[in-house]
Amino acid sequence: MAYGCSFNFRVASFAQLEQLYNETKPINERSRKTDRNIRPLGSRTQKHARAEKIDDNTYACTFYDTRCVTYHRDGKVEFNHGGWVSQSTRSFMDVCMPWGWGACLIQSMLHVYTNSTGHYYIIGNVPLVISDINKDDYAVINAVTPTKRKVNREQSKEARAKFTTFLTFARGFMDVLSMEVPKPETSWWEWDRVRRDFMERPDNFSEDKYLDVLAAFAHQGYHGKTYTQIHRQIMNDVTVYERVELPLGSLQKR
Repeated sequence: MAYGCSFNFRVASFAQLEQLYNETKPINERSRKTDRNIRPLGSRTQKHARAEKIDDNTYACTFYDTRCVTYHRDGKVEFNHGGWVSQSTRSFMDVCMPWGWGACLIQSMLHVYTNSTGHYYIIGNVPLVISDINKDDYAVINAVTPTKRKVNREQSKEARAKFTTFLTFARGFMDVLSMEVPKPETSWWEWDRVRRDFMERPDNFSEDKYLDVLAAFAHQGYHGKTYTQIHRQIMNDVTVYERVELPLGSLQKR
């Protein structure tokens, strides 16, 4: 979907969307031998932003081929981005939200929120469904508790400690002594096996094997690796992350 879309309309309720659909003349596409019954929500040049009638009790605000906001006569509203997590999708959903609700894009996740009681994000192609949206005791279906990835410092410190001796050797050889690391005589897949074995079981490698391990690390890629790059690679690979739950609304920008 295109970035930077702007819209000259506002839809905020089932009644408003139903009226807009009934009062909008469909775009004539008979010359193209199609009959898609396209009824634009705003400018008639923006056929990608349109009102769609599903049945007498269900209307949708459709962006391209995704029913982003679907209104039901009984007060239920469905939110869906169809996998298109973009600023244009967010902008479209924001102008199609019920009064008091909005959409925002934070940390690559599309959120819908109301300032009074809730803040939820939409996952994949699973629609977020809110029943009786105009009531304070509305029900939420497919709500997901927000999470974020966090470094487990204790476990990461323990994992990194296993590589301290090797990194001290590598720094002394490459930076302090400024010696050229000899290129391994074996094939590249043997280098890769040495690196993987060392990363998985560093305790199995004695110090007399460190030069072979360093050679396997140093000669990665076309231009090879510096000590700083090797150090960063190892530290990143052994960092331990965990998912932690966040309070509803904690990802919202204030």
